[in-house]
Amino acid sequence: MAKRFVTVSAPVAAPKPESVAARNARFAALPKTLQNPFCKAELRMNEKGPYQIHGDSLVDPYNLPTFFTRNKRGLMAQWAALVAAFTPTMTHSQVVMTLSHAGASVHDYCAMD
Repeated sequence: MAKRFVTVSAPVAAPKPESVAARNARFAALPKTLQNPFCKAELRMNEKGPYQIHGDSLVDPYNLPTFFTRNKRGLMAQWAALVAAFTPTMTHSQVVMTLSHAGASVHDYCAMD
């Protein structure tokens, strides 16, 4: 009977988690407001830190489309994804879709009602 050899590789060390100070410094470098001719998005902060991403459409003054995020978990990662994807031609609905794809629970509504 032939012997079978099992190759055992050395365990790969898990990447060290990012320190809280390094993460906060990375997020502090991000802008708190994004605006173009079509929409505006802002990261709302309080004394405990970020609590909401809020945005408005600038092209529809009759309906005033507005959105805000409903979750706090992962908010800074979602904001970082929006900052990376934001373009001068991005519309209100594209901002909402970008945040949704980043994992945010977004409430989009007409502020006129």
